[in-house]
Amino acid sequence: MDVFACSFCQHLFTANLQAQSVQLADSLQPMAWYWNGISWRTAHHRDTSAALIWLFASTLTVIPVVIIALANYIFPPLESYGSSSAASVQDNLNFPVIWTGLTLISHGAMSLWLLAEYHRWPWYIASGIRLQRMGARWFGREPVGGN
Repeated sequence: MDVFACSFCQHLFTANLQAQSVQLADSLQPMAWYWNGISWRTAHHRDTSAALIWLFASTLTVIPVVIIALANYIFPPLESYGSSSAASVQDNLNFPVIWTGLTLISHGAMSLWLLAEYHRWPWYIASGIRLQRMGARWFGREPVGGN
């Protein structure tokens, strides 16, 4: 078993050359990839916690939006008493839609972050490293990996 270090992500990998696979060595979450002759593929493991994470993320996204939308449907906004212009009434009717949309966007972003943290998607890892390096460049701090 050989061990390799990545200068981009600052992780250690163990390589099994006979099986043509690599495994992340310095993480609590087991992650492995195998070479299929063309590209690297993730080695899928049966993981029941992944289903729970997806269920929680879906619930975190859908339930608040349903609550806000249902509350706006049952209790529509009151008409504006100070101004009876058509624009004011239209603004009052658009507010529930905007609020529901903002709820969907914010809870969707939280769920996406949760899923990206759990699955460690490559685009998420790479963007985190790039942001860390950009912050080090802007604020004059040394990045975590010492690059």
